[in-house]
Amino acid sequence: MQLILCRNLLIYFNEILQNRALKLMIENLVSGGYLGLGVQETLMFSCVGRYYDTIDRQNEIYRKK
Repeated sequence: MQLILCRNLLIYFNEILQNRALKLMIENLVSGGYLGLGVQETLMFSCVGRYYDTIDRQNEIYRKK
């Protein structure tokens, strides 16, 4: 996939389920692909944050390295 939008979904998951969902996203997103999260969500403390560059912190848009 080149674009995954997951706006305001992860906030309803516990940490284990969040990491599982984020791992699935990283596996299915092509290099250079984009991930959009909700404004209350972030990759900062996640298990996959190191695989992304922040494009727009205010709107939580990331690009896979």
